[in-house]
Amino acid sequence: MRKSSIKQNFAVKRKLMESSSSEENLEDVEYEESDDSVGTEIFEDEDIIDTEDFVLVKFTSKKATNYAIGVIKKILDGSEFNVNFLKKSNNSCSFTYPEPPDIADVVKNIIMKLPIPRKSNATKRASFFGQI
Repeated sequence: MRKSSIKQNFAVKRKLMESSSSEENLEDVEYEESDDSVGTEIFEDEDIIDTEDFVLVKFTSKKATNYAIGVIKKILDGSEFNVNFLKKSNNSCSFTYPEPPDIADVVKNIIMKLPIPRKSNATKRASFFGQI
C-alpha cells in the first residue's frame, strides 16, 4: 500500500487599504503629542550610570525590537558601555548569567537604569537575581 501525499494549498489573505491621492485630506490631519511612549526613549543621563548597575538595553533590527537586561561592567566612554547581559530562565521570571558570558559594547541604547534585584537563595551563578 502506498500512502498518498496530500498537498494543502493555503491561500494568503491580505487586507487591502484604501488610499487617496488627494492632498486635501493630508492638510486636515492634526497630531497631538502623547505620553504613551514613556520609558521607550533612550536614556540620556549617562552621568547617573555607574559600574555594576543593572540596565535595560534596546536592540532594533529591520523587523523587530528586542530588550535585554544587563550589568554595566566598564564605562568605555561617556556614551559607550561594556555590558554583561543576563538570560531569562525558562520556567520562571528570574534571570541568570549565561554560560559562556554574553558581553557586548553598547552605544547609546540604554533605555533605563533598573533597581537592584532581590537576592535569591539559588546557585552561585544565579545568586543575585530573584524574580523581577
